[in-house]
Amino acid sequence: MNAVIHKARAACVSAVKSIFNIAIAISQTTTCQTMDSNGLTTEEIAAGSRCGLDSHADTSCAGKHVRILETIDGRSCDVYPFNESHYDPMKKVQLINGAFTSETIDGESIVVELNHALDFTKSMEHTLLCTNQARDNGVLIEDTPPQYSPSSVFGLQFPEEDIFLPLQEHGPTAYIPMRYPTDEELATCRHVELTNYDDWVPYRDTHNISDLQSVEWGKHRGIGI
Repeated sequence: MNAVIHKARAACVSAVKSIFNIAIAISQTTTCQTMDSNGLTTEEIAAGSRCGLDSHADTSCAGKHVRILETIDGRSCDVYPFNESHYDPMKKVQLINGAFTSETIDGESIVVELNHALDFTKSMEHTLLCTNQARDNGVLIEDTPPQYSPSSVFGLQFPEEDIFLPLQEHGPTAYIPMRYPTDEELATCRHVELTNYDDWVPYRDTHNISDLQSVEWGKHRGIGI
């Protein structure tokens, strides 16, 4: 199954490189999308947006500045708000694989692939990154602002590609500056996977810390003693 998905993605990127267009459905697991700027104006695309780090989100959420590369056929989620007593859940939100553009500290444009994300590209201005979804993909995240930890590099490191994306702050929230990617950027810029292309299972056992580990950590820190 994974080989089929990767073959589908390779065909999508190849189509962009050859004709600057993604236009055909090529497998039963993913469906490639045509160019669509999500209703953004030229000014909005130029201004860009934010990909905010959200440790409470269990799955990343793609906002308007994410370009959909593929829809993941047959995969959707019910999305519950932080206050379930006042708001109804959103039913059957589609999962997608998408991309946005960001810059390294040296100004190099990088296409950042956001996979297995909830599709809010028609309704949400900014994007949300589930930090552990990125960490699960091997991305190193240092989100402590330098004013609280002078040694903090405050950014995202992609070790395999040797790429570093600096973070910025919007109030207390760390974020990656982002913008909607052009055809040329998809075809010519380096790509990194922010979240894993194969799958994301937020509630598998490996994400849980045992009670014993928590107790031992608390003792080590002098908590609850």
